[in-house]
Amino acid sequence: MEIAEILIAKGIGIEAGLSNSADAQKLAGTGLYKHCFRFLIEPQEKTTYEALTNVTSIEKILRKIHTNQSVLLHGTDTTVWDLVSVAFSKKIDTRIGFEDTVYLEPNSLAKSNYDLIGKAIRIRQKMYNY
Repeated sequence: MEIAEILIAKGIGIEAGLSNSADAQKLAGTGLYKHCFRFLIEPQEKTTYEALTNVTSIEKILRKIHTNQSVLLHGTDTTVWDLVSVAFSKKIDTRIGFEDTVYLEPNSLAKSNYDLIGKAIRIRQKMYNY
C-alpha cells in the first residue's frame, strides 16, 4: 500500500487489479479505492462458472463501497471468450491480447493480437446485431 500512497501523492492514477474477493475487501478496507481510476477484475479460475462466481463476489464488495470508477473485466485462457461476452453484456470495459490467451478457439492459435481483437469485435457485433 505504501507504493500506492506514493503514486497518489505524485498525482499518478492507479488501476487496482482484483483477482478475488479478498483483494477487493483489502482494497475497500484501506480507503485507497477512492483514488483508483479503474478496477481491473481478473479472475484466475479455470472454469467460467467459477470465474463468474468470483466476479459476482468482487462486484458485491465494490457496490458496498459505492464506487463510480470504471470496471474492466477479462478472463484468461479457458474463460477469456466467455468473460469478453459477459463484459459486453454488462456494458463494461474488457480487453483481449496474448497476455490473456493465444487461442481463437480451443485448437486454433491466433497469429496476432489483431486476430484476437477481430474475434472480440465479431462477438460484440453479434450481441448487438451490427
